[in-house]
Amino acid sequence: MGAAAVSACGVEPRIPYRPDDRAATPLLGAPYRIRTDAAIEDYPPDLGPRFRENGRSHYLAISGGGANGAFGAGVLAGWTASGTRPTFSVISGVSTGALIAPLAFLGPEHDVTLRNLYTGGVAEGIGGKPSLLGLLTRGALVDPQPLRQLVEFFVSPSLLRGVAQEHARGRRLFVFTTDLDAQLGVIWNMGAIAGSGDPGALSLFEDVLMASAAIPGAFPPIRIRGQTADGRTFEELHGDGAVVSNVFTLPETVLFSFQGQRAVGAALTDIHMLMNVNLEPEFNVVAVRPSAITARSVSTLLKYQMLRQVNATHDFAHAAGIGFHVTSIDMVAPDDVDTLEFNTAYMRALYAEGFRRARAGSAWSAALPPLEGDEAIVSAG
Repeated sequence: MGAAAVSACGVEPRIPYRPDDRAATPLLGAPYRIRTDAAIEDYPPDLGPRFRENGRSHYLAISGGGANGAFGAGVLAGWTASGTRPTFSVISGVSTGALIAPLAFLGPEHDVTLRNLYTGGVAEGIGGKPSLLGLLTRGALVDPQPLRQLVEFFVSPSLLRGVAQEHARGRRLFVFTTDLDAQLGVIWNMGAIAGSGDPGALSLFEDVLMASAAIPGAFPPIRIRGQTADGRTFEELHGDGAVVSNVFTLPETVLFSFQGQRAVGAALTDIHMLMNVNLEPEFNVVAVRPSAITARSVSTLLKYQMLRQVNATHDFAHAAGIGFHVTSIDMVAPDDVDTLEFNTAYMRALYAEGFRRARAGSAWSAALPPLEGDEAIVSAG
């Protein structure tokens, strides 16, 4: 299922195309709108939900975080167990959040599948063993096949039918990728894909999930094929949505727009941000090695990128009169755990944390995460 995941550095050459080809060409061979560039200036009506539960319209935004997605799976199951989990009008997912989003969208009956994905050993081999040969032949350190198999484990024709049915009810499911050619974030309307009836819908659905989860350098980006009006075929190159934003609530131009506040305020009553990360500064003595310094710098950059997104969404929600709720990981990962390795024991601990807090009703907060770091002073001697 799905197109082969290959990179620009692989043996297959890219098919050149122009920016106007990308802008004017519908995918799946039909003229319906299945995606929107995140650089839009106005809030498109088709991004707004037409579904309310007891007069309320809930938006769940699920962040990236690699193996930390086990926390999000636990939160959802614990929320179900508490008896307070709503039916979401909108769900968005980025990176590992993109893998969670379709199952969360279809409701609590898929909690067991989510649990198995992260704690049953299914995801254990995703990170694989980095290979320099793979970097030369496919442009990435890790073989993408285990990730493809994981996606195929839960994406099926019946799942697409379920997503299409909920889309027809007015609910919305979005997955966020990065178009590497255009240097743009892309919002994919997964319900529109599922409901298109196109023979290529299942393959495209899988490819979008794969692309959103394709961590740069580790996994090769995904080629997504289009065709121009005059019949020329071309391929866009899509990768991890976290390159642009590790969590997607609304386009940035909408977040800072009064017009956006009015439009979104009319469509939504609550925003929940499920952050599969620890948002607080974590003290750790960094080894003086280029790899360790680079890894620490990248993780710090991503942490503060996410904090800015959470803060911007909080301020927007307050101005628009929308309820704001955020949850994030409290547990500190052991020094020997890499969240790209999908260690099952670590994911089980994260799942248990998320489940416990959500079932007890203590997962969600209306306050912004603190920015104070650990003030302990560690001697260099």
